[in-house]
Amino acid sequence: MVVSASIVAGCGPSYHVIYDGDARFEHCYALDENTAVGLADRCTCWGDWIDRRTEAQSHDRVEYALWRYQSLSSVGEGVCRGTVVIQARNSAASAPSVPESHTTAPGPTSPFQGPPKMCTAP
Repeated sequence: MVVSASIVAGCGPSYHVIYDGDARFEHCYALDENTAVGLADRCTCWGDWIDRRTEAQSHDRVEYALWRYQSLSSVGEGVCRGTVVIQARNSAASAPSVPESHTTAPGPTSPFQGPPKMCTAP
């Protein structure tokens, strides 16, 4: 009984792999928020995450990273150097496109107020 439990527990990714992927994703996300960081560094970070740290990551994170890498690549030629090897894990072989009708909520104005209204009441 103990042997079978240890075999099942050994089949999944290690906690270190999961933590490393999470930490690196947050690092790349933080680089996007920092205006002092260049586009090439952001692109390198996302490309590295896609190539090496997608194991045991959620589908939405993989899709976001693919979308972010593609959007940084399309900003200008030569921004993203090299080729990212995208593995078709979780059927995320192509990055999702943002529909033209997609509207995003405005940024927060104050931590003490609710979110701003996006539409008028009928």
